[in-house]
Amino acid sequence: MAKARAALEEARALARLDMWDGAVSRAYYAAFHAATAALVSQGVEARTHAGTHDLFFRHLVAPGRLPRALSKDLAALQRYREQADYSASVRFAADTGADEVDRAGRIVEAVASLLAADPETT
Repeated sequence: MAKARAALEEARALARLDMWDGAVSRAYYAAFHAATAALVSQGVEARTHAGTHDLFFRHLVAPGRLPRALSKDLAALQRYREQADYSASVRFAADTGADEVDRAGRIVEAVASLLAADPETT
């Protein structure tokens, strides 16, 4: 979870500087690293981002251990991250960027709570 928390703090720092594309990109990585930490706690590791998303859903969301919305949020964050990093025509504004940083924060906190409270995590 250390990487997730660090990426979330980086996203928030970039947001404070009104650097919204960077904030959105780091927000995705905060959520991605949280999902990875949750999977590792289950003894599962993915090799790709798509694999992480699939396994996150299969091992944590589908069984009801985390809300379905988090899987959708992770996918949305990845789409926005790709736009922020690769699209020459997309620039994130404060309202959308702040929403995405908040979305990542919800994922990080949900996973942190699961890891702290769930006796099934290793």
